[in-house]
Amino acid sequence: MLAYRIGSGATTELDLLGQVSLRDVMGEQLAQRPAAELVASALADHGRTAEWLRGARPGDLRRRCSIGGGGSMTAEEVARLPLCAHLEQHLDQMERLLM
Repeated sequence: MLAYRIGSGATTELDLLGQVSLRDVMGEQLAQRPAAELVASALADHGRTAEWLRGARPGDLRRRCSIGGGGSMTAEEVARLPLCAHLEQHLDQMERLLM
């Protein structure tokens, strides 16, 4: 959703620290939901992200937003870097549970 909002121009500033805090609150709420519901929701969210990325124009992906401290990130960077790291973290967790 963040990559879409940046790529569409709806978001021009991003509070990364605030996003982490929001993630923690959302994590607590999501922990109360059944596993099957979480999986379905994650698949739907990733599907929407993939659909947007497939149709995004190069200019949309290169659109930047401020992240504070004089830094900025493109929509593509927001989609690629945190998303990949987040998925890798959960893959590691699932591998450990399956051992």
